[in-house]
Amino acid sequence: MGNQSRKARAYGRDQIIVMKHSFLRGLCLLAALLLPLNAFGETAAVTTLPPIEVTYTAPDSDNSRPRSTPVLLYLPSLDGTAFTAVETSLSLQPFRWNLETVLEALFDYGGSLARPLPDSEYLALNTLNPVEAANGIATVNLAASAMNLSHEDLYTVFQSIANTLCQFEEISSVNLLIGGIQPGIDVASQTPAGTLGSNVQDDLATVWARAESQRSTAAGGKKLSLNTTLYYPSYGGLGVLCETRSLVFSASTLPQMARVLLDALYEAPREIHALPLPNLNSFLNGCSVLDIAGERILSLRFSNKVPDALRQSGITLTGLCASLMYTLTTFLPGLAGIQVYIGEQALTSLTPEAGYPGFPTSISLSGGILRRTQFSFALLGECTLYLPGPDGTLYPTRRAIPWYETRSPRFLLEQLMLGSCSYDSVYPLRAPFPREASSGDILGCALPLRGQCLLVNLSSSFLKSCQGLDPQQEKALIYSAVNTLTGLENVNEVCFFIGGEQVDTFGGAIVTRGTFLRNVNILHTAP
Repeated sequence: MGNQSRKARAYGRDQIIVMKHSFLRGLCLLAALLLPLNAFGETAAVTTLPPIEVTYTAPDSDNSRPRSTPVLLYLPSLDGTAFTAVETSLSLQPFRWNLETVLEALFDYGGSLARPLPDSEYLALNTLNPVEAANGIATVNLAASAMNLSHEDLYTVFQSIANTLCQFEEISSVNLLIGGIQPGIDVASQTPAGTLGSNVQDDLATVWARAESQRSTAAGGKKLSLNTTLYYPSYGGLGVLCETRSLVFSASTLPQMARVLLDALYEAPREIHALPLPNLNSFLNGCSVLDIAGERILSLRFSNKVPDALRQSGITLTGLCASLMYTLTTFLPGLAGIQVYIGEQALTSLTPEAGYPGFPTSISLSGGILRRTQFSFALLGECTLYLPGPDGTLYPTRRAIPWYETRSPRFLLEQLMLGSCSYDSVYPLRAPFPREASSGDILGCALPLRGQCLLVNLSSSFLKSCQGLDPQQEKALIYSAVNTLTGLENVNEVCFFIGGEQVDTFGGAIVTRGTFLRNVNILHTAP
């Protein structure tokens, strides 16, 4: 929270640090030139400036100590008419999402300043994929016991969760699942809840009236406008990225709503660097809801022209299935899975072609049913890396990585070491780190208990690989790392160590003792 003002302050302090380093080096040079010689041709003893020192201890792991952090829990007021914010202090781990910790505090509230959530004894997070957070969208998966709540109370819980999570800058909207299934807001599970944002102004009567209006609109066959989360295949076949968009549904049956979602996925994404799907509705021969062993399954029958359309779009079959699975099961109520037919053949297995560590080499689809849990590996989030261009300035480029790694300093440094990738939003760019650098050179990344300086401990082998860098390359290396890492929450500056000690320089041109702040002057400016 407060990231914009934090970055503005960091910019001002960055200039001070650079000036301080330059000033100290200039004084040292002047002093060396003016040192008097004694009778034996040796320099006389003089008082010299002390070296730049820091009080931090170099980390030997990535374990940052938890911090006591104030958090607002949005609960029903004592009179039960509105939401009220109750501040509490939680122990949160730096560089983790911590959303599960926040939600558990919300469900377990037993104070006297507000009412607990309705039937809170039934509220718990699902043990499998309890919370996902990517590109500003959180999806909360409650345990099956939450189905004991009335639809009115469940909608109150949903809005309470959305209000609580949207206080964090990284979250702008929330989806709710129960046991991996979208519960809907009516008894028949026909009316979707949509993706909710923060709403702390309306009283609870207004919140309930809005839900009732959605039910009656859908039941009356009128147009229904809802915020919806769409999942698009990423470039390079690495997984899927998501964004929220407002869609209008003119019909209320699940197959009809599914067709609207397919049309939306055919439109280019507006906020993320991802691929739109081909016009799947033009290849759709059938769309129906089946009851298979008591589960609601959506069956999609496409023509055998789909594989060619995917190849032309640069999308893998796994990417298609992940996009459909996430989009449809997140929005359509009561949906336990989907079936996908290509021609007359149902998909019974998939062979992913690329991915990050943990990406499966094959996926077996029992009964030809694709389930959400089988595609949890595919959800990605975007990070911003700063890589040098041909003019020596740094270009911000977005890269899709596993959503849970978007807050990891180590993972971001490893991505910088990979250099420019063809699936980045800006490509090609130069590699900021020496070719010999690897993840094994990162000995530790941690945040001290107090302060906002990220401590990065690198190996002596890394220092050796920097010896051939020219001044421009050394500057690009340092500020590629600094500008990338200061994009993380609670990081205003970066302090580098080599083998547990600070060193004078990496390549000979820049003083690396002390700390570095974000440098906006090195960023590329579009003409």
